[in-house]
Amino acid sequence: EVIILPNGRRIAALAESAAARLVDEGLAVAVIPARSPLQALAAMAVHDPERSFDGDVTAMGQAAAGIRYGSVLIPGDNVAGPAERPEELPAGLPEELAAGLVGDAVAFTGPDPVRVAIGVADALLADGGELVTLMAAGGADSPLARAVAGHVQQAWPAAEVVCYGGGPVPLLIGAE
Repeated sequence: EVIILPNGRRIAALAESAAARLVDEGLAVAVIPARSPLQALAAMAVHDPERSFDGDVTAMGQAAAGIRYGSVLIPGDNVAGPAERPEELPAGLPEELAAGLVGDAVAFTGPDPVRVAIGVADALLADGGELVTLMAAGGADSPLARAVAGHVQQAWPAAEVVCYGGGPVPLLIGAE
């Protein structure tokens, strides 16, 4: 039994192709449409090897779908490979502007990455949320992650904030 979490919209087709090959070899395979590493993290958090394969796939898929996600891109500081760079960045976006994506669409741009990141966090929490997950390429204690965590704790006191290091871009933000 194999569960594939693609972690990005551009590699989803590759995941489906790999799944088809594995099915041809007689394996039970499921692709959970995780478009963000934060969705994959949520799916992994509910994985239960004692549950039936189909039940586990359902639970993991629901967990992944329950995450609203965004990201912050900073000129010259994006560590993602070409396969994960957003296509939606406006043509001609000045190099000095940070971009904040909500889902896969650019929602905020500006010269101050902290303000852009706070805009993304607020947009994700506008429909509510109990848990905010931050994944910062510069480490869990990066200045950008600290600033967003501080803002969320002040503006959204009912939300718990968890920070992790790592990630393909300067900051990933998830709300659930």
